Amino acid sequence: MEFEVGPVWLQLGSEPSGRSGAEVVLRLGVGDAASERERLRGLGVAVGPIEHVEGAVDYFDFVDPDGNRLSIYSLVPAGS
Repeated sequence: MEFEVGPVWLQLGSEPSGRSGAEVVLRLGVGDAASERERLRGLGVAVGPIEHVEGAVDYFDFVDPDGNRLSIYSLVPAGS
């Protein structure tokens, strides 16, 4: 499920059966995910590939120095 709470989106999901522990992903919205990915790469951050969800978002994942999974996304126009 996804909820818009003011300027923040809250996404809730269920754990696949048989999986122990929770995996939390902090997703941060930016104006242009591809540009932010290149900026982070330039700083030496190991980033994943840009993923495109047609008509919804572009996003990529990476891990911070403490092992937390983070994701950067940007909205894309419908039909893109």
